[in-house]
Amino acid sequence: MLINTRAIGITMTDEIIRHVEARVEGALGFAARHLSRVTVRLTRTNPDSPRPGAHCRLVVTLRGHYGIRAFEAVDTDPESAVEAAAQQARRSLLADFKRFLASDGTLQPRPRAFAPA
Repeated sequence: MLINTRAIGITMTDEIIRHVEARVEGALGFAARHLSRVTVRLTRTNPDSPRPGAHCRLVVTLRGHYGIRAFEAVDTDPESAVEAAAQQARRSLLADFKRFLASDGTLQPRPRAFAPA
């Protein structure tokens, strides 16, 4: 699982990068073999406000043709926003994997809503 971190309006320090990688790996490590890439984008919200915040958009790309998922969170600091988005991703992927994980450990495609005519 490749973790790509980007920031807009937030100074990326080694500490923030380590925090992002630790939180994403901790939350999504159970599914690492099914994920090809996780992109984390941090953006400063209300930069001119006395109470600025941080927005985190976490985009998870699953291996094969299973799609892309996006999770977002806003909090007072980047670390908290990353934690919230990573936990959203964990809950969602755990639920999906419980439904679609075959006994042989491979991810099964979702059944189609409509059968082709």
